[in-house]
Amino acid sequence: MTVLNKDDTTSFHSKPPVNHKSHFAHPTANGRQDVLALKQQLADALGENGPLYWDALRDFVMGKLNRQEFDFYANLYLNRQHAHLHNAFILSTVHNAQANTPPPSKHRLVGWAKRKRGKEGIVDEFEQDPRKQKLKSDVMSLSKADRERLKTLVKSGEKNKLRPYVDQLLGARVSRPPILPVALNQLPPQYSQEYSKGLMAPLCIDLKELPTPETLHARMTSIALENGLLGGVGEDVVNVMLFAAENYIKSSITSAICKRRTNRCIGVQMPKKEEKEEQQKEEETSITLKDLAFSYRITPYIVMKKN
Repeated sequence: MTVLNKDDTTSFHSKPPVNHKSHFAHPTANGRQDVLALKQQLADALGENGPLYWDALRDFVMGKLNRQEFDFYANLYLNRQHAHLHNAFILSTVHNAQANTPPPSKHRLVGWAKRKRGKEGIVDEFEQDPRKQKLKSDVMSLSKADRERLKTLVKSGEKNKLRPYVDQLLGARVSRPPILPVALNQLPPQYSQEYSKGLMAPLCIDLKELPTPETLHARMTSIALENGLLGGVGEDVVNVMLFAAENYIKSSITSAICKRRTNRCIGVQMPKKEEKEEQQKEEETSITLKDLAFSYRITPYIVMKKN
């Protein structure tokens, strides 16, 4: 952690050294330090710069910022007269990490929550959405200055500039405008939430695999609402759809293999070529997109086969 030493003249904490006893001004009965009280004092001192400071601290802990870079941002966001709060928070955190007494089981939330939580404090299941995770990793890979510019763009109200990207994202997800069979005030309270949940469910092209039952249920519920079925879909319907999708893909691949292979136990039987031509021709062992397109063109109505 970046804490000023006596000989450090380049760090953010360039004030005269403070007695370390003053850093531990919030002891508890079990010998630990009340870091939440210190964090609250630090949050009050930071004011509106709080989120920026915590982002810089998190990046420093994760190794995305070195000490000099973190000192620069700390000096930018925190007034020098409150530098002792930063030192106290860092040293108290290290002290608690080395203590033998475990922390309390429950702590109140202090500062700025990064994610919305439900009534029981559970993170939304779609926080695990691979598209959201990729977006988060892409944003975090940007430089600090670029992230600040992105935040400024969103907060400035110029959301019309982002509209083309939103339309591009939702274009493949909205099949038709929702049909409302009843008045707007008579819709179920979860209507908007369920519909939006299905729109933002990851597609197969994002997952690079078949969807989970939960993801497929959200997607099918959204499509049902688009067609005026306010009751959504049942769990058995989702299981049948997953089974049908798996068998459809298997049938498509089998059809492509049968049309691609020659002179195999499964495939088209063709007259054998001369040995020279066989040696000159490199063996192709994978199915390409061209092979699948050829298969669909020959047999466009591939149905599920009975086992």
